[in-house]
Amino acid sequence: MLALDAADGMGEGAAAPAPAAGAGGHAPVLATAGDDSWFFKKFAFGATVSPLGISVGSATSLTRGVNMRVQGNFFNYSFNQSISGVNFDATASLRSIQGQFDWFPFQRSSFHVSPGVLFYNQNEITGNGLVTQNESITFNDTDYYSQSTDPLHGTGGVFFRKTSPMLTVGWGNWVPRRREKHLTFPIDVGFAYVGDPKIDITMAGSVCQGAHDFECGPVQTDPSFQSNLNAQIAKYRQDLNVIRFYPVISTGIVYKF
Repeated sequence: MLALDAADGMGEGAAAPAPAAGAGGHAPVLATAGDDSWFFKKFAFGATVSPLGISVGSATSLTRGVNMRVQGNFFNYSFNQSISGVNFDATASLRSIQGQFDWFPFQRSSFHVSPGVLFYNQNEITGNGLVTQNESITFNDTDYYSQSTDPLHGTGGVFFRKTSPMLTVGWGNWVPRRREKHLTFPIDVGFAYVGDPKIDITMAGSVCQGAHDFECGPVQTDPSFQSNLNAQIAKYRQDLNVIRFYPVISTGIVYKF
């Protein structure tokens, strides 16, 4: 594991030997390594993978113990599945940008604390479903049967707020201060507080009280169905509250220029 130690960068900023005293007996004051600013002096480019998706980003040094990095995350996954007569077609789409500061509290360690912001969060799961004719589906502990001539179908999605605070800790320096160090493999663990996810479900078609089209009617004009649907959405929302602290566990490879 890469260490950010007291010797990092000293090959570039070591103090020059003091010149001989002048005629007045006083040597002129020269800049030393401590006066050298790291602000935007070093740059790095890297790629990582995490639950936010595949990420590409860059980083730069701000001070001897602080970096700034920005990463763009993306990933797409589509799936089709049939469960108990209900056919699902869904897509998980991950799109976001994260900006973080890496603070190294210990000079001889690559351990860092990284507060930041997750913004332009376009992460979402969207899809549609069809309940095969005469098959049942349960909303709020109530069974409904899909009509054969106008089967039950719907669309839905899970969405997150666009901007959220985030905090990770980890090991590895995107911008090592030692001149000979270029390649690093950083690891970060933490979370983004994305809040309670939003769930939207819209249903259409007709449902029946029993199989084989027994007492059927359109769901749009069925107050009992709409009430049970809303209650089921509330249950889904409660189940998903656990991901308000969205996990961020990342690893990757970074090259310093």
